[in-house]
Amino acid sequence: MLVRGPGIMAALLASTVLLLVLVTLEPVSGVPFRTPRRSGNAFVKRMSESDESVEFGRRFDRQTCGYQSCPKPKKGMLNVHLVPHTHDDVGWLKTVDQYYYGSKTTIQKAGVQYILDSVIQSLLGNPERKFIYVESAFFFKWFNEQTEELQDQVRQLVTEGRLEFIGGAWSMNDEAAAHYHSIVDQFTWGLRLLNDTFGECGRPRIGWQIDPFGHSREQASLFAQMGYDGLFFGRLDYQDKQERMTHKRAEMIWKTSPYLEDSDLFTGVLYNLYQAPPGFCFDILCSDEPFIDGRYSAENNVKTKVDKFLYYVDLQAQSYRTNNIVLTMGGDFTYMDANVYFKNMDKLIKYTNARQSNGSNVNVFYSTPSCYLKALHDTGITWPTKSDDFFPYASDPHSYWTGYYTSRPTSKRFERIGNHFLQVCKQLTALAPVRESHMEPHLTVLREALGVMQHHDAITGTEKQHVANDYARMLNRAIGACGANTQAILNQFVDPKYRRSLRSDQGAGTQEQHPGVSPRPKYKFAFSSCHLLNVSKCELTESKDSFTITLYNPLAHAGHQYVRVPITGEHFVVRDYRNVEVPAQIVPIPEAVQRLSYRFSNATSELVFLANELPPLGYKSYFVSRAIDTLEDFIHEMSNQSVEASVAEPTPISEPGRWQSEEVTIGNKYLNVSFDSSGFLSSITVDGVTNRLRQSFVYYEGALGNNEEFRNRSSGAYIFRPNGTEKTVTETVQLKVVRGGTVQEVHQVFNEWISQVVRVYADESHVEFEWMVGPIPVADGVGKEIVSRFYTAIQSNGVFWTDSNGRDMLKRVRNHRDTWKLDLL
Repeated sequence: MLVRGPGIMAALLASTVLLLVLVTLEPVSGVPFRTPRRSGNAFVKRMSESDESVEFGRRFDRQTCGYQSCPKPKKGMLNVHLVPHTHDDVGWLKTVDQYYYGSKTTIQKAGVQYILDSVIQSLLGNPERKFIYVESAFFFKWFNEQTEELQDQVRQLVTEGRLEFIGGAWSMNDEAAAHYHSIVDQFTWGLRLLNDTFGECGRPRIGWQIDPFGHSREQASLFAQMGYDGLFFGRLDYQDKQERMTHKRAEMIWKTSPYLEDSDLFTGVLYNLYQAPPGFCFDILCSDEPFIDGRYSAENNVKTKVDKFLYYVDLQAQSYRTNNIVLTMGGDFTYMDANVYFKNMDKLIKYTNARQSNGSNVNVFYSTPSCYLKALHDTGITWPTKSDDFFPYASDPHSYWTGYYTSRPTSKRFERIGNHFLQVCKQLTALAPVRESHMEPHLTVLREALGVMQHHDAITGTEKQHVANDYARMLNRAIGACGANTQAILNQFVDPKYRRSLRSDQGAGTQEQHPGVSPRPKYKFAFSSCHLLNVSKCELTESKDSFTITLYNPLAHAGHQYVRVPITGEHFVVRDYRNVEVPAQIVPIPEAVQRLSYRFSNATSELVFLANELPPLGYKSYFVSRAIDTLEDFIHEMSNQSVEASVAEPTPISEPGRWQSEEVTIGNKYLNVSFDSSGFLSSITVDGVTNRLRQSFVYYEGALGNNEEFRNRSSGAYIFRPNGTEKTVTETVQLKVVRGGTVQEVHQVFNEWISQVVRVYADESHVEFEWMVGPIPVADGVGKEIVSRFYTAIQSNGVFWTDSNGRDMLKRVRNHRDTWKLDLL
């Protein structure tokens, strides 16, 4: 793995602008990628006001479907809600398309198109049956392939409440690594299509996060703000689950925000993760025995099966507060032959309910999570509350699922870049003076790619390598598609002739002559993006003597951005749109970056300047040209010696070619950071106050085992399990210093596969860390978990704060949980 990544603050700053490099360009094609989808509302409305107390108090009598279609539980009986469902990962062991079409069966037998084909026919064959579906990415891929007749039948099933959408986002997103921007966007898109296709009856009422590896308070808050009535999930810490099941606290009111009104959300923990009870998985992927009910069959097992079922539901009921329990009848990619599952559930219901005539108090029926929630609401009881989150998740004493917080950091970074670009693309598409036919399809491609990236096996980095490659391919293609939008729209802004020609073509109906195909646009400017700036590569800026850099600010307020582009020359001048020269600096590209085997670039330096006063929801251009050393230039420079030169000159490295061996300090008027004679960060001074601050890289050797029992768990993409204490990478760090008027940098080399740049810009009150790790050596057969560690003198008493999806901060105490007594081995 090879990663180059900025520090947190750098990533936040990078989100403010879109950088485009501009040169004149020959006409290019703008053919749409796919047929545009219907448009509609983005968010669902709140169903009702919530009560002020901790009672679950939403009203259920305003719906024309959904709650009104629910079966009525029987009083005085244990009502067992069977919820048929399938959990369809949008990529994991196989790619999205491999899962949908059912290919690569040697990896996993799973085909989503067959699941939906089979389920719909089973529902049409028996009006008592119900089914829930979650992943909109798969559903709409399937739905758009069906005949109008079958689509109408599906709409009827939804209207009758027999097919119900739960969750409804494009994918079942992760809750630790996903940013709230991306979560909201992927819910918006999934819910919009459900609303456009099925109306009010297609609106999900329940959050269904059955497989993500821990649950954030911010995710629950978003559910509450989007009008969901409840949330169910499967994974929580094994100690927490045991405590909740023992004391009947598995269902609760989650107080999801201390700041927002109407933010309480009913939340339930499922009893058996999301699997069927042991012995009752009737899927073709399972090996449990079916019901054998031949009256004279020697294999007849009805009594045995029903006895076992009654024992199980009684056991589960002991952990819950009401006379209603829910059984999740499904699992990963179940129901490829839905008739098998439904036929046996029909018999389960029939023979279990027949026992009522002999005094049994168990009542079994098909249901949905929303119907189960309604039954709980109707009991009118109060519930325990919770105000923290469900992180970290541990499935056993040796399996803390914290490894995925940082697995595949390159994918995590790429998703963030995609999210930033999606906001820009949405805004520019909405602001386009002339809406071209390719724009909505291109925007849809990026929306859906980023929706897939939120999946709990995508942004987490827990997918297989070939799946990670496919995610990257998908997102790269989508960014390119939306890049066609930004290119066209910016040309409309700056080229009145092009804009007039578009309006003229639309008025003449030219675009309608060939549906689905856009005319070949005649752009005056390229407005190309440099996608490889993380490895300091941009073909345009490296090969042109002059070019224009255009930055778009998607924020609602003015901003600024330090711009860095790779160059090959030594003297450049930067001017703004008023032809005023802008101070700039040329800094060397770190040697470790230059040596990357896959970086095909001749650039050894970067041009750095401050782009200031970027207008809100607007753009600003800077003009860069190579400076020519002439006698006239020399005379001009000598006559202005008292004025700081505007021509960007190469910034000398202290003692070029040699490494520093003494203490070094870089900084500005706000702060300074110092490095000791061994090359390590040693202190930081802010507002005249100096504090000890040491930073280094260490690594843990990953535990290796066969995973057959708890103590033999291996460290990996999911769990972080070190085999002993940390090991230092080095005792001395090679260090070089770059100083200039725009930025000061320290280039550190820790070893052959870890390097870092620490930089302080002239007008910023923060320090930026940009690290590069990899390829991590594993030839010795030992996995290595790399950690960037900061040492301070802060006396925190174990108290620290963590981010919650980029929108909230949560207080934590080391080795402590708010809702149970943590027992660590």
